[in-house]
Amino acid sequence: MATGEYEWVSAFALRNQAIGEARGRCWGEGELVLQLLRERGIDTTPQQRQRIDTCTDEPTLIEWHRRAITAKTADEIFD
Repeated sequence: MATGEYEWVSAFALRNQAIGEARGRCWGEGELVLQLLRERGIDTTPQQRQRIDTCTDEPTLIEWHRRAITAKTADEIFD
């Protein structure tokens, strides 16, 4: 039996695969933001963690990640 990656061919499958990949990228970027804040000793509230966890806009998460590099508080990444 040959092994390898299955190529999705239907529009339905391709669309849902793309949605899943985008969700995965957002989840990963959100995890990076939270990890960076933790590593820098910056506490987050449950509301802030929820805001990061539920964000589905990748450019926003990337911007928050950029801001988390120099932020002194978690609030600063959302300004």
